[in-house]
Amino acid sequence: MDLHSHLLDTEVVGLLAGVYDETTRECTILTALPAQRKVIADDASITVEASEESLAEAQSVAESLGMQIVGWYHSHPIFATLPSRIDCETQEAHQRAFGTDDLCASASMENDASPVDASSEEDKGKPFLGAICGPYNPKLETQQSDLNWFVVLPDPTGRRGRQVVPRKLNAILQGEDRMGRRGMEEYEVDKM
Repeated sequence: MDLHSHLLDTEVVGLLAGVYDETTRECTILTALPAQRKVIADDASITVEASEESLAEAQSVAESLGMQIVGWYHSHPIFATLPSRIDCETQEAHQRAFGTDDLCASASMENDASPVDASSEEDKGKPFLGAICGPYNPKLETQQSDLNWFVVLPDPTGRRGRQVVPRKLNAILQGEDRMGRRGMEEYEVDKM
């Protein structure tokens, strides 16, 4: 995901594959699967959408590796990794498509958000995570990319009508120093 984000100065997009443990309610992301850009009329430097073909291919690759799609990512190359309105709408659509209207209670949230009761009828399935990678934001103090992990929940105030609000996730990043090979060689990186 970070490598893919560094390859272009426009937004990139892809899916995250891994496993979800229903017992511990932990989601482990094992690989990022870059997606080809869908041609859209809007300014492609600040908006991105994955093509249906590359999404289907990513799903197939994940299944062949014994994984499932557990999230998506995209980049904000030179600006803050805060989710935009379109990012929140896309995340909401993904959460609904993957059977989760709400996030499991084990996720840590900021902004005084109350977690959803994991034992309630509202918990309809596995979480679907969103990530925004900011590789070149000039406001960053170091050269390390800014990663923002999030989900969306219904606006608790009700002031926004049917809109959702983003909730930042506190992620625990683990892994090897070398880049994993699973998935990356399966794709040609987004070409513009």
